[in-house]
Amino acid sequence: MRPLQDEHMVYEGSLSKRGNMDRDIFDQTMHTFKHRKPFRPFTVALENGDRLEIDHPEALVLRDGIAMFAGPGGVPSVFDHEGVTRVIGDLAGQPSQEP
Repeated sequence: MRPLQDEHMVYEGSLSKRGNMDRDIFDQTMHTFKHRKPFRPFTVALENGDRLEIDHPEALVLRDGIAMFAGPGGVPSVFDHEGVTRVIGDLAGQPSQEP
């Protein structure tokens, strides 16, 4: 397991032969990015080419390798560790506008 070393990183470690993320690494990575202080948006790249911009920590729910993201306008996206190829940190380094 490759530890998270930099919150501005692009995380691609511990991928399976199919190129998706190991469940434990997914859980650790998503938890780390969700709980950064101050929170900064990050992007989840999916196997199908979609990208989800996680813009608020309360918009993301995680459990046992599965995540649900409530996007802008309340549009839900459900994804799991098998569908994630990368997690990309906020390269601009700008904090979100949390209420």
